[in-house]
Amino acid sequence: VQTFREAKARAAAEAAAAVNASARMWIVVALGSLTYGLFEAHSLGWTDPRTLALFAVAILAAGIFVIVESIVAQPMLPLAMFANPGFAGAQVATFAISASLFSVFVYLTIYLQGVVGMSPVDAGLVYLPGTLLMLVAAGIVDRLLTRVPAWSLLSIGLVAIAAGLAWTTIAEVDGNG
Repeated sequence: VQTFREAKARAAAEAAAAVNASARMWIVVALGSLTYGLFEAHSLGWTDPRTLALFAVAILAAGIFVIVESIVAQPMLPLAMFANPGFAGAQVATFAISASLFSVFVYLTIYLQGVVGMSPVDAGLVYLPGTLLMLVAAGIVDRLLTRVPAWSLLSIGLVAIAAGLAWTTIAEVDGNG
């Protein structure tokens, strides 16, 4: 038998989930429109009305997502967390690292398959040593965080990634580094 308190708590949780469903829908629309717009911009052009409309929908949906998240009792992404400079800085650094690494993966895969002539499996195997290094580095960084400020490790990581990306700009097609 359910008590009145339990029923009230369950109803509140279901109402919060319904509002969060709205937030989920808006962020899916925003990211979907942005992604589709980026893909279509290549063939349609960046100033094509359809491309611009997709970007406008993405901005509008992202804005609605932020509004919904700012008024619900239990947001998916508590916006107040961004008032903390440490959290906001970590999110910017995470975005920069992810964006740079994922873009490198795309172009390196195209290079390995299209220029070097590797099969998809061989090109994928090229990434294994880097994956293992990331696992080792994560363990080392975990231990270092007890002795070194996080901002310094993030800074070193961002500088290392920037240097690596800069190095790729001077690489020759048939060069070895």
